[in-house]
Amino acid sequence: MASVIRCIRSRGKAFLPIRILLCTPNSTHNRTIQSTVRRTEHKVTDEEYADIGKFIWQTYVPKSGQSDTVQGELLRASEKLRDECHRNGNINWDRGHEILANYILDTITASNDVSDESKIQLSQDIDRILDYERPYTEDDVFDRVERVIFDWYVLNRDPIAREINPELKR
Repeated sequence: MASVIRCIRSRGKAFLPIRILLCTPNSTHNRTIQSTVRRTEHKVTDEEYADIGKFIWQTYVPKSGQSDTVQGELLRASEKLRDECHRNGNINWDRGHEILANYILDTITASNDVSDESKIQLSQDIDRILDYERPYTEDDVFDRVERVIFDWYVLNRDPIAREINPELKR
């Protein structure tokens, strides 16, 4: 098994190394997850996904309000949806949650950096989240959504500016 060290620049700060494990189809590695990224064949561990998520959150997600980058807004949207479902049972569900869910789906499915299979799974997961009258309180759907976001991020590390959505109040 080989590994590649990728460095991610954080808004003028030091580089953050992210290690991506490259495995052959017959190799095994404890607790690895097949990446959904189309351009490269690699496996990313749970710990590496956590590191990517932490980096995006600390770098691109503001303490309040919308993110001014696509990377930050994707993760912020995912976490807003998870929080509403898990903490509130979707009792406060409104148009803002639909905007967040559709933002994730529209952004990722428009990308060529994610496999068709991953886009289909993402669409199914977002449809399940949008069924707000039956809150889904398990983590697997939300974890899959975030893994696709993180896989997309690995190929789109440079900040992508986005306009603040005036209709979104969440």
